[in-house]
Amino acid sequence: MSALEQITLIVPPSAELEGPRQFHQYDKFADQLRPHTSALVEIVEDDFATPPADGVILLHRYGTAAFQRGANSSEEENEMLSEMWPPELRRRIFCLGVNRGNPTLAMLERLDLAGAIDSIDYEVGVREMGFETSYGASGLYGVRPIAESLGCRIDYGADRYCKTVVPPFKSLGELLGRYLDAYWSTIS
Repeated sequence: MSALEQITLIVPPSAELEGPRQFHQYDKFADQLRPHTSALVEIVEDDFATPPADGVILLHRYGTAAFQRGANSSEEENEMLSEMWPPELRRRIFCLGVNRGNPTLAMLERLDLAGAIDSIDYEVGVREMGFETSYGASGLYGVRPIAESLGCRIDYGADRYCKTVVPPFKSLGELLGRYLDAYWSTIS
């Protein structure tokens, strides 16, 4: 087991972004994560053609490539992503901006990803609430035994994955940083 050294937030280029990095939302997200992990947190604007060699990959707009290839449903998206991402890479991918609820749990179970944050929790936990939040519904989707070992409150779950909420942590950034450090120690 080795310590997590690198977290790369990959933001695919998009015409939908309003200005540089959509008014720095990604910088703000990285800034909220940095105090809670020993890893270097880097932002890369890229189409994910060449994944980083090491560390966890936070992938925003993860489904873009699948939809560009014609995926019309979450099942088709999962199938395409399983073909595009080899298993050893999937274990390092943490998706941002996913659908809420059971479709995300199904995606995580099928693809064996590091975890995910749904689009609503990302908005509330990062943009609106700042570093500390009292909004208890924000959280992440992650591997259940890791979440339980961190003392996370479980909202609901599937076989291997679960949806957590921020409390007892002060922010989504703290929850994510601690989760990623613990997750990495189980796969490295």
